[in-house]
Amino acid sequence: MVSVLTHRWRTAFVGGGATLGAYLLVLIAARSDPLAPVAALRETSTILAVFVGARLLNESVERRMYGAAALAAAGAVTLAL
Repeated sequence: MVSVLTHRWRTAFVGGGATLGAYLLVLIAARSDPLAPVAALRETSTILAVFVGARLLNESVERRMYGAAALAAAGAVTLAL
């Protein structure tokens, strides 16, 4: 891991900053809006990750992962209503 960070520290720094920024945005949204829609929107990132991994990164995605993403989507829709 240290060798990867010495060669790709800029990428790691940007990724860490983006993660921190996304978490801060969730905290801000949770303070200003009801929590259920914020939580529903936050959970959609896992759904997006499954499809990006499968389509863009050519990762092997099993049926159960698609099923889990579908359940998360259903839960997000339920929370948003």
